[in-house]
Amino acid sequence: SFQAILGDQLGDYLPDAVGMAKSLGGGFPMGAVWISEMHVDVLGPGTHGSTFGGNPLACAVANKILEIIDRDALAQNAPKM
Repeated sequence: SFQAILGDQLGDYLPDAVGMAKSLGGGFPMGAVWISEMHVDVLGPGTHGSTFGGNPLACAVANKILEIIDRDALAQNAPKM
């Protein structure tokens, strides 16, 4: 969820979408947009993409980074830093 990643930075505000890149790919070309559950049906399968999107190595790296963020509870620790 947005709150899990951004914590108290949002206050009572819930964005429709959050864009992110760079750190998500750990140096590999990667970008992503997280869409709120309220708008998840706006982009169906195959309706979004990019010219260089879907690089298998970059996607594997991003998945591993997200796994580590979740495993080590880094989002919950971020406000303490």
